[in-house]
Amino acid sequence: MKIQAFLVMLLTVLLINCRGEEPKRMPDTLSNIQGRITSMQSAEADDNKVMTTISVEAVEGIASDYPKANIKAGENTLIETDDGQELKVKDLKEGQLVQVWIDGEVMDASTIQAKAIAIKITSE
Repeated sequence: MKIQAFLVMLLTVLLINCRGEEPKRMPDTLSNIQGRITSMQSAEADDNKVMTTISVEAVEGIASDYPKANIKAGENTLIETDDGQELKVKDLKEGQLVQVWIDGEVMDASTIQAKAIAIKITSE
């Protein structure tokens, strides 16, 4: 009986830990900045991964936490269109209207610097 209880408990632990990674999803909060991409610059990071810095300026008349931001985006950044199509950083273009959710601390300046957890390309 003790062996059966142990096996059931072991099986339960194994099943819980084998669920796999949670899928990325767009945050259900308001974005930190909404504006247009004004420039983009890519560079290789220390771990041989490409990190892109996206400059975003808030659009007049649209509420935004910050007027200007330099946002770092990489392979772990979720990027989607309004209709949920998942994109890559390389699909971002200057002039696009985007909503950006910031991950972690913000380096405060006249133009903030932060890392993006998610970016949504919005229609005009």
